[in-house]
Amino acid sequence: MKNNSDKNGITDSLKPTLNPSIKRFFTKLSVFLWILYSISTGIYLFTDENRLTDRNAKLFVSDLSQNDLVVYQPICEERRVVFQRILQCRNRHFKYLFIGSSRIMQFGKHTGYENGLNLGVSGAGLEDVLIADSLRKAYGITCDTIMVDFNPWYVKAKTDERYLQYNGFENVKHAFKHIFMFDHSLNNLKTIPLSKDSKYQPISKVNNPESFHIKNQDGSTIHKPISNKKRALEIEHFVKGLYQMKKFDIMQLDRMDVFKSWVKNTSTQTPLVIVLSPFHPLLFNQRITDQRVKNILISEQIVRNCNVSNIQVIGTFYDREGKYLDSDFYDGFHITDEAVRTKLRLY
Repeated sequence: MKNNSDKNGITDSLKPTLNPSIKRFFTKLSVFLWILYSISTGIYLFTDENRLTDRNAKLFVSDLSQNDLVVYQPICEERRVVFQRILQCRNRHFKYLFIGSSRIMQFGKHTGYENGLNLGVSGAGLEDVLIADSLRKAYGITCDTIMVDFNPWYVKAKTDERYLQYNGFENVKHAFKHIFMFDHSLNNLKTIPLSKDSKYQPISKVNNPESFHIKNQDGSTIHKPISNKKRALEIEHFVKGLYQMKKFDIMQLDRMDVFKSWVKNTSTQTPLVIVLSPFHPLLFNQRITDQRVKNILISEQIVRNCNVSNIQVIGTFYDREGKYLDSDFYDGFHITDEAVRTKLRLY
C-alpha cells in the first residue's frame, strides 16, 4: 500500500501545472474576447447590414404593409426586404406580379397597375429573376400576369452577385465575417442610433412627400424629383460608363438559353409579359459602333424571337421612331413614371 501511495504521489508531482499568472492571462483574454464579440454581435444585429435576423427588413415590411412610405435613406438590403415581403404575402393572389431590376420597380398602382406585387430590386441579374420567381412559387403567391424586365446585363459573363443575399448559408457567412472580423462600416455604425422616423415615415405624416423617394405598399417605387442639370449629368455618365454593360463585349448565349427556358416554362403556367425599357437615345447616337452597344440590340432581337406562345413583349431598348423624348427619361436608363404610364403600356 505504501509503495502504491508513493507511486501515486510521484505521478501527481509529475502532472503539468499551469502557471497562475498564465491562467489569469487566459481568463482575462477569454472575458475580453467574450465582451468584444458580444459588442460586435450587437452592432451587427442592430445595423442595416444585418442579413441574419432581418431585423430592419422585417420592421420596414411590416410598416410598408400598412402605408405608402416616404424613404429618406436606404433602409437595409433590398433583397432581404423582398424576401420578407414574399413571406408576408404567402398564399395571396395578385393581378400583376413584377420581377426584375429597378427598371421594373416603376410599375405599380401609380403607373396604372392596380392589385400588383412588385418584387423588383436594384441592379437585378438573371439569378435575381429566377430566385424571386422560385420563392414566390414556394410560398404560394399566384397572379394573373407576370411582368419581367429583360436587361442586356442578364446575359453577360460576370454578373452582380447581390443575389447571394437570398442564400441562407451566404448570409451566415456574411454575419460571421462582420462579427468575428469586426468588419463594420462607419456608415452602418451611424444607423444604430437612428429611429425609424429618421429613415422613413408614412406618406400621410409628410408635408411634401412628392419631394422624396416613395415606396408604395405594392412594392413599386416613385423616384424623388431630379434637377435638369443633374439629370443631364446622369445621362452623360450612363452613356460614357454603360452601367453594368462595361464588360458586355461578349454575350453569353448559355445564359440567354437559361432565360428563354424560364420564359417557356413560366408562360405555360401564367401569361408572361417581357418589358424592354428604353435606354436614352444618346447611347445609340454616340456609341452605335461599340460592340457592347451592338450586343444590346442583338439581345433584344433574340428575346423577340423566343417563339413562345402566351407571352407579350412591350417596349424597345432603342426607340428608332422617336416615341420617347429626352424629357421622358429620368436618367440614362430609367424613363419617367409618366412615360411608363402613357407610353410603356401593357394595353
